[in-house]
Amino acid sequence: MRSIISIHSYKKFNKKDICILTNLSGLDIMCAVMQLSSEVIDLSVRFLVLLLISIFTYRKKYLDGKGVFAAFIIGVLIIYTGGWVFFILLFIFMIVGSILTKIVRKKSVDWVSYFNSNGLRSWKNVLANGFWPMYSAIIYSIYPDTHKMYAMFFFLGSLTSMMSDTVSTEVGMYLGGAPVLITNPKVHVPKGFSGGVTLIGLLGGLMSAILFSYLSAILFGLSSIYDVYTLILAGFIGSIIDSILGATVQAKYRCKLCGSVIETRYHCGEEAELVKGFEPIDNHVVNFISSLAGGVLAVIFYSLLH
Repeated sequence: MRSIISIHSYKKFNKKDICILTNLSGLDIMCAVMQLSSEVIDLSVRFLVLLLISIFTYRKKYLDGKGVFAAFIIGVLIIYTGGWVFFILLFIFMIVGSILTKIVRKKSVDWVSYFNSNGLRSWKNVLANGFWPMYSAIIYSIYPDTHKMYAMFFFLGSLTSMMSDTVSTEVGMYLGGAPVLITNPKVHVPKGFSGGVTLIGLLGGLMSAILFSYLSAILFGLSSIYDVYTLILAGFIGSIIDSILGATVQAKYRCKLCGSVIETRYHCGEEAELVKGFEPIDNHVVNFISSLAGGVLAVIFYSLLH
């Protein structure tokens, strides 16, 4: 029994002199206590970090109350299954996306009119963007070592797709001219219109995919340039898929009072009329699907290149 405890302690702490070469039960107990204390401290630190980030995002009004709660739950599952690196990359995406959204949409009357919102991200935003990264982090924790790379690339591809789409949208809103419909460039649409793209927005999305992919490679220790190419392609194509879905199947409504084309069912205090797309498919569903697409594409490209 003492030797089993000792070997386990050695694997955790790598303290060979104390935990392997001794047969003294007192030192075995000390190793077990050290191990337990280390784990308790680590769990406590993770929980405290999540709590502080939740308070910060709520006070900065990046998320509403339900959004903060949803983000906290997703954060807990990711940081306790995938670990710090998974969580740090998700946190970077969340902060960059929230700051860009807050800056751009404070200055955009078109966006406020189109979405009929105050710019706060809700639990639906959080779930649409965070479900697949959370899922892949959990799968990563339970997969055997020979398959962990697939779960990791799914996670990275999903996040890169969302980062590319977010930056493309916000840069296009802030710096771009009149957007055109991605499925028909001859058709001009209002800023913020799902499926509408600008050249500067697309370039912003591509650059963000490149930078985020290199950052991911550094944090996850990916040494092959093909791994970076995999994430860039998966992320950028995933953002394009988001725009295509937004232009084709996402629900669009027309306000009966002011005539505005919007994405919400209610506008000016009245129920709006569905004029395009399918009612169950809103912007959150499109984000959910494009996030999945980015993850799947990353796994496919990784498999082809390896």
